[in-house]
Amino acid sequence: MCLLGVLLAGAAAPPAFAAEPTRGPGPGVPAFPGLDQVVPAATEARAEAAKAKAEILRLHDLRDLERQLDELKARYDLLEKGLAEQGDPAGWSVDRLLDFQGRLEAFTRDARRVLDQVSDRLAELEAIRRAWSDRGRYFRDWEAHLRGSGLRPPPGVFPGVRRAVAGVLADVRRAAVPLVDLQTRVSTVLEAARARAGQLDAVITALRRQTFRKNAPSLFGAKYWRQFTPELRERALQGLVAAARVDLHFLERQGWMIGVQVLVLLALGLFIRRHRDAAGAPEWGFVLDRPWSTAFFLTLAAFSIFYQNPPAFWRLAVWFAGVASGIGLVFGLVRNPYKRAGLVFLAGVLLFSVALQIVSLPLPLYRLYLVAVSLAGVPFFLVLARNNDRFHGGGPTGYARLLRAGALLLGSALAAQCAGWSVLGARLVEATAKSVFLCVFTAMLIRIGRGGIGFLTGRILAARPGVTHRIRQGLEARLRQAFTAVVSVVAFLYFLQVWGLYESPAKAWAAVMGLGVSYGGFSLDLRAVLAAVLALYLAFLGSWGAQAFLEAEVFPRRRLDRGVRDSIRRLLHYALVIVGFVMALGFLGVEMQHFVVLAGALGIGIGFGLQNVVNNFVSGLILLFERPIKVGDTIVQNGEWAVVRRIGMRSTVVETYDQSEIIIPNSQLVSETVVNWTLSTSRARVTLPVGVAYGSDTDEVMRILLEAAAQHPAVLPEPKPYVVFRGFGESSLDFELRCWIGDANRRVETRSDLGLFVDRRFREEGVVVPFPQRDLHLVSVAPEAGWSLRGERNDETGPPVPVKP
Repeated sequence: MCLLGVLLAGAAAPPAFAAEPTRGPGPGVPAFPGLDQVVPAATEARAEAAKAKAEILRLHDLRDLERQLDELKARYDLLEKGLAEQGDPAGWSVDRLLDFQGRLEAFTRDARRVLDQVSDRLAELEAIRRAWSDRGRYFRDWEAHLRGSGLRPPPGVFPGVRRAVAGVLADVRRAAVPLVDLQTRVSTVLEAARARAGQLDAVITALRRQTFRKNAPSLFGAKYWRQFTPELRERALQGLVAAARVDLHFLERQGWMIGVQVLVLLALGLFIRRHRDAAGAPEWGFVLDRPWSTAFFLTLAAFSIFYQNPPAFWRLAVWFAGVASGIGLVFGLVRNPYKRAGLVFLAGVLLFSVALQIVSLPLPLYRLYLVAVSLAGVPFFLVLARNNDRFHGGGPTGYARLLRAGALLLGSALAAQCAGWSVLGARLVEATAKSVFLCVFTAMLIRIGRGGIGFLTGRILAARPGVTHRIRQGLEARLRQAFTAVVSVVAFLYFLQVWGLYESPAKAWAAVMGLGVSYGGFSLDLRAVLAAVLALYLAFLGSWGAQAFLEAEVFPRRRLDRGVRDSIRRLLHYALVIVGFVMALGFLGVEMQHFVVLAGALGIGIGFGLQNVVNNFVSGLILLFERPIKVGDTIVQNGEWAVVRRIGMRSTVVETYDQSEIIIPNSQLVSETVVNWTLSTSRARVTLPVGVAYGSDTDEVMRILLEAAAQHPAVLPEPKPYVVFRGFGESSLDFELRCWIGDANRRVETRSDLGLFVDRRFREEGVVVPFPQRDLHLVSVAPEAGWSLRGERNDETGPPVPVKP
């Protein structure tokens, strides 16, 4: 009603002129159009008034909004009826409290949406009112300006405009009254729903606080047994009837999603059956053996989170289908009969507990059920643990330890129920069973997802000719890591909900992301840290994806040199990483001026202690842009022959001919002399020096050398091989064969082959390769040495006697 009053008062009071006329040359004197523009302007105003009336008529049509309000009232009456049937919310189960709380939240969202539609219409009416009030004021001032100038406006024109403006404003007032009334009624229903939701929130908060308090009478006291009255039986039946009631509103709103889920289920099951015999990942065999269990499990896991406040019957059906399909898949992985027995027991406890929670079994009866579960579970787990140890040879196993820990938890739950700590006892049983199955289902979902990623990438990328095995493996690894991380985070959020720390995974996520620290004026929460980490991860992932795309699609078509490829990939990588780093700093709240200060401090540190690092980094950029050496080049550095294997931003890795790797700082390659045998071409000259005896036929020698070059496959025909006579040596005539090969890395091999060929042909043609000859001048020698040199021997009794050969 306040808004209606504003509208009515605003229609009478002239508002601030939204679009003032332009000012003339004199100060404060508005400039209006002349007399010739009066009739066209008035005609246009009357036409626009007709359009405004049509728009107001559309806004005044409240049939759709009234229908939505009637639906809201019917839904709220149904909620109130359900609340009244269940009695005091303080005696409800947690499941029923959360169910009604979710339904009230959904109702509140829908009511708020209707209220926003009403408010939007009122805002549109207010905009029309302001515009036409300004238009009426403009025409009044224009008429006064003309009369003040001694001009007589055409008769009836300005009054006609005033009547059009008054008609539009009157329609606005008539349309605003029912809209304000409708807004009031929607607000009343919305406030009632919010009040109910606040009441349930208070009950849930109080129930959560009672976890470590005695909140029920002891099982051994008379007060507990006096609760078993006919009224208790009636409450149990009412809960069962309420859980079995079909929510038609849920089917109307989300029935289409159920249909989509069924179609996906059928398609997925048939797809797995079709590819049952296909070769896939070894860990994925249990999926192919059980196609329908897998299809049920995956569709339930994928679609369940999209249902908004499902009714009791649907939640119970989802629980049964999910646990049954999950157990079927687990049996495909677990062969130990004792592990299977433990899982079946926990599955039964979980399903029965969920069913009793959904039907909201009265607390005294539910406590008896939990006592029965504990009395049966403690000896069952202990016997199962002992048999499992015997099955594995008598030694304790990890599974047996878990069973004994489960027996201890059930024993603690039994003691808590007997002492009157009913919330704690129920939480121990329910949360333990749910946690076990949450871990099992999470591990199984991760295994299915990882196998499915390997299967799909193998099928999709196998047909891509440019996609190498390394690229496919890298893509699989990254997709598997991302899938595992997402599933693990979601499982953790559900774990927090299972143990009652938060009401839903969404609220758990909001609370966890809100964790942070503050220091002075700087605050940092986990959401910002996660966004920064995600930005860096996406930068690295985008870098890898871009490089893989270039390697698979672009480079093979362009036929670029390997060095050019490496340069492009490396520069792209650093560019994307820098962008990701800047984005991460922005998410962390580091402003650019702070980053400039940090860069200045970093520059000072570089100037003092990181000169060599920066020098090598800049030298790496020079190597990438100027490319004096490339990957695959054959170089000589400090007398060492090597092949360039990798050019990094700080150092370059080269491999010598003896397969050893040398790491050379980039600054040495830029500042020192480097011999590059393959900079502009891979050709290299091979020389073979040869000496023959004096008197040899030089023409024959040159012919043999040219023959050796002509018959070797590695020697290029152009430039032509040739032989030069280098001169007269001390004991030989010196020649040199000079020829060219296409691959500098084959110089040693080619020279060896040429030498072997020349030696063989020299022996065949009788060309002698002389030994070096030297003259020995002896100044003085012993007599015995002289006799030996002359071929004589000396007997001690006579003169020297020649030695017989």
